[in-house]
Amino acid sequence: KDSNTGRRIGRPATSVDCHHVQCFDLEHFLRGSLAERKPTWRCPLCRVPMRPGAVRLDHLWEAMLDSVGPEDEFVEVHHDGSWVAIRSVDRMEVIKHYGE
Repeated sequence: KDSNTGRRIGRPATSVDCHHVQCFDLEHFLRGSLAERKPTWRCPLCRVPMRPGAVRLDHLWEAMLDSVGPEDEFVEVHHDGSWVAIRSVDRMEVIKHYGE
């Protein structure tokens, strides 16, 4: 989920200047940034200043999100590169496990 909207991420993106693996929703970010009177280009997750040309789609996250169902709420990535789709955070109901 996008940390700002709480909705499923449509186009996962990050900045080449960021050091985290978590992504934000590019469309939501651009709509919000362009709606500002004086746009501030900062990562919505870590607040690092971003140059407009440094924003990149994250194709790995895009592939992971495309392979899980719309009812899955989160994707948890493990240190070994494997990941699981989680349907319900309250119950931590693991639906799919990838990469083993």
